[in-house]
Amino acid sequence: MNFKNLFLGSISVLALLTTSCSEDDTTNNNQKPSIELTGGPFNFTVDLEEDRLEDDAIAVTSTNNVGDQKKWIVTDEEGNILGLPGKLSGPEFNEAGVGTCLVWYISYENGISGLEVDKNVNDLEGNFTLSNSINVVRSQPTGGAILTGGPFEFIVDGTEDRIPEGAIVVDQTNALGSNSIWIVTDETGDTILGTPPSFTAPEFDEAGVGTCYVWLATYNDGVTGIIKDSKISDINGSIYLSNPIKVERKAPTN
Repeated sequence: MNFKNLFLGSISVLALLTTSCSEDDTTNNNQKPSIELTGGPFNFTVDLEEDRLEDDAIAVTSTNNVGDQKKWIVTDEEGNILGLPGKLSGPEFNEAGVGTCLVWYISYENGISGLEVDKNVNDLEGNFTLSNSINVVRSQPTGGAILTGGPFEFIVDGTEDRIPEGAIVVDQTNALGSNSIWIVTDETGDTILGTPPSFTAPEFDEAGVGTCYVWLATYNDGVTGIIKDSKISDINGSIYLSNPIKVERKAPTN
C-alpha cells in the first residue's frame, strides 16, 4: 500500500468535509430570524361563557430567533397592544366584546422599547423577533344586536349611578326580530331584574353591591314572558339577545 497516497487522500477527504461543514454553518447562520405561529383562526361567541385559548392551541416554530426572553402579545386589528399575557391561556376574550384581536409571539433581548399596553407593535424598537399574527374573532350571538361599550364600574356610596348617554353604541344591522327591549339581568344572565326603556334609565347604586348585565333583546310579535323577576330561559317564543355589557357595583374602599 502506498502510504503517501493514503495520507494525501485522507487530507483531501478531510478538506472536503471541512469545506462542506463550513458552508452548511454559513448557510444556517445567514438564515433570517423568524417565528412562525400555526393554529386558528379562532372564533368565540360573546355571551356569559368564559372564552380562552388552550396553551397548545397555537404552535410556535422559531429559527435563529433573537433573545432569550419571550412573551405573548394581544393586539387589536391596528396592532395596538391590549395585553401581554404570560401564557396563551391567560386572556379571557369574552369580556372584550364583539370584534377581532390578534395574537403574536415575540422573543427579545433586554433594552427593547414599546413592548407595553397601549403601544403599537409597529413601533417596537430594539433587538427582537416578532411572529406572524393569529386572528381571534369575537362574534355576536346569532341573530342578536351588537353592543359596544363598557364594562362599567360603579361604587355603591349613595350617589346616583347611571350609564351615560352614548356610552353604549348599538348596531342592529344583522339583528333578527321587529321589536326590541332593553333587559337587565343578574350575574347568571337569566333572571330579569328590569326592562328599562333605555340603557341610561337604570339607577345601579340602589341595587347594592353585585354584578349585573345589560342586554338588548330583539324579537317578533307573540313573544311573552319578558318581565321583571322572570327568567329568560322561561320566555315563550324566540328572542335574540345581544352580547352582554357587564356592570359591576362595588363597595367603597377605605
